[in-house]
Amino acid sequence: MEKLVELLKDHDIDTYHHSYRVAELSLHIARSMDLSEWDQKITYYSGLLHDIGKSRVGKEILVKPGKLTLDEWVSIQQHPIFGFKILKGYPLPDDEIKYVVLFHHERLNGSGYPFNLRDEHIPLKAKIVAVADSFDAMTNNRSYSRAKSFNEALNQILSDKGTLFDPIAVDALYRHLNGKV
Repeated sequence: MEKLVELLKDHDIDTYHHSYRVAELSLHIARSMDLSEWDQKITYYSGLLHDIGKSRVGKEILVKPGKLTLDEWVSIQQHPIFGFKILKGYPLPDDEIKYVVLFHHERLNGSGYPFNLRDEHIPLKAKIVAVADSFDAMTNNRSYSRAKSFNEALNQILSDKGTLFDPIAVDALYRHLNGKV
């Protein structure tokens, strides 16, 4: 699996580092939710590979400062589908990983992408990775935005609890970040 992530290292070093941070945070959330050891492992691997599809998005789009054009945004929104297709060609410890990759940008209220799925149609591990991914994206500088403070990012995630993000995963993130796990 780590060889797959190496694809990102050559394509975009920031996405590579982000993938490891998201994997670690996803694992902590899964642990805080008392998921089984196996489910924790699959959640970690899913977090590690969640952005593998960005290896098929032009680097100039990934590192572009400022607002993306509509065409560039459409390209970015394809990365979960690209990731799913990439992973179909590799043996994985569990097929669920490729579905977490496919659905990690879906949101409870149906406002996510690529399929606008709603709560009950989104796998739990994709909900976990979504929380970890969003928190990490908010707390690290990106080419298109400055990092929010820890508290600003946590408050944003908490305010989107139940609308965009799974309440149980958000509560688990909160417990982890406040050292209650």
